[in-house]
Amino acid sequence: YNLVGWSGGLRGQKHNQHEGGVRSPFILRWPGYVPAGKINTNSNTSALDWLPTLCGIADVTIDPADFQGEDVRDIWEGADRSRTGSQFWNSSMKKDAWRIYFNGGSTNAYELYDLSSDLSETNNLLTVYPDVVDELTVIWADWKENLP
Repeated sequence: YNLVGWSGGLRGQKHNQHEGGVRSPFILRWPGYVPAGKINTNSNTSALDWLPTLCGIADVTIDPADFQGEDVRDIWEGADRSRTGSQFWNSSMKKDAWRIYFNGGSTNAYELYDLSSDLSETNNLLTVYPDVVDELTVIWADWKENLP
């Protein structure tokens, strides 16, 4: 109907930074390495993880500090874990279960969600957890400041 699909009840859709826009299925077939039929709905990876993961598979040494992505081969091979690092977008970030949105790319936060209990992002916790807002704002601002 609208060419962007259905987000499974999550807020937003493709071309949007909310969970419904950034979560998408990833299908990997690698006989002998990836368990056939394994469905992992908990692990969250990014396209930025591809290069570090492929370098790890090819036994190419890289400096992880040079990349925002991380080696997620173990997830590809069936592990069920979260990424160890944060994920950043131009006006939002995700760290652990927290997802924060910033006002037009400035450091004025306007939405905060605990994705472990509110994956559809319906309960804005911005005023409930000011310490989390402060922590995430500092991390995100540092990331923005260090972009090339």
